[in-house]
Amino acid sequence: DYLKGGKGDDILVGGAGDDTLLGGDGRDLLIGGLGADRLVGDCGDDLLIAGPTRYDANPEALRAILREWTRTDLAYGERVDHLRNGGGWNGDVTLNKTTVVGDSAKDKLTGGAGKDWFLSDGQDKLTDRQAAEIATRTGESRGDGHRGRKGCHGVGWAGSGSKWLSNFLLDLAATDAALNPNAGIQVVLPGAAG
Repeated sequence: DYLKGGKGDDILVGGAGDDTLLGGDGRDLLIGGLGADRLVGDCGDDLLIAGPTRYDANPEALRAILREWTRTDLAYGERVDHLRNGGGWNGDVTLNKTTVVGDSAKDKLTGGAGKDWFLSDGQDKLTDRQAAEIATRTGESRGDGHRGRKGCHGVGWAGSGSKWLSNFLLDLAATDAALNPNAGIQVVLPGAAG
């Protein structure tokens, strides 16, 4: 997909393929989604997220993120803090390792003019990050989205990471088991003690 924003503040969300997102003028929210994406913020303070988020299909949550990001009464660092931890105009809609997942694709993020915030995993390339700009490493894919594949692997998360497992780890191989899903998913692999 090729998505291009206009002169205002835009929300652009890529899909499952390799996308190109161009923010244009204003303070934009760009979310690459799955695939090897190219995100260009252009002018203004832009928020560039390489992989998918928990909110990609939730317009209300995306508007809450943009509302906090575009406010003019707070400095850059305060807006980033609110979006990481909650408490601003975004309420409890946050961007951190529990809500943003790296997709292991090699995305390319270019902020352009303005003070940008980059959220990406270790595979991505940030082409023009300045010293005063924040780059946040997102949750690794940890095998998320491997529907029907054998050998899903990765290090699990503590705390709310079980939510990611329950949301993304689907169709376990017939010899695997998911136990006690109400308390998170425990994956028991064949031959493993447990």
